[in-house]
Amino acid sequence: RLGHALMTDTRTMEVVSQLEKLERQAASPSKKGFFAKADDNIIASQLRSMISGCVICEEISGNMMRYYYTFIYLWKTDSSFRRKWEESKGLCIPHAASLAEMAQSQLSGNKLTEFNKAILHQLKESLAQDEADLNWFTLKFDYRNHDKPWGNSRDALERTINRLRGECIKNQKSE
Repeated sequence: RLGHALMTDTRTMEVVSQLEKLERQAASPSKKGFFAKADDNIIASQLRSMISGCVICEEISGNMMRYYYTFIYLWKTDSSFRRKWEESKGLCIPHAASLAEMAQSQLSGNKLTEFNKAILHQLKESLAQDEADLNWFTLKFDYRNHDKPWGNSRDALERTINRLRGECIKNQKSE
């Protein structure tokens, strides 16, 4: 946490400095007359440039690339890892896509085909289960199903969104 705090502090100081410059630019009267509206685009463009190249985002991205590489390496070399992964709850679509991209450079031939099939199969199976649970979740709101058990459907909406989008949405009732 300290490392991230130090990087965040440095990055924030840099952004504040850039914002001060941008604020001075915005406060000065435009000499463009008819084209003064174009300054809005310049401000938006400069604000967007502040969010590109973020030290924290780049570090997280770098760590994720190492995780993808390690995942593929272990999948390729460690049968116990492969077995545990096959028994897991699976991946979200964005991470599956990233792993498939990384696999292009790390695997070839039959191994690449096998890896892609494994990712797609597990993703399809997990998402099919999420969908079945989500369907039951919706049916539980019918008065005829009021007394029937929830099964695994209570958190189906959150699980499905997490799997589809890669977002981390928590079940509000569990907090």
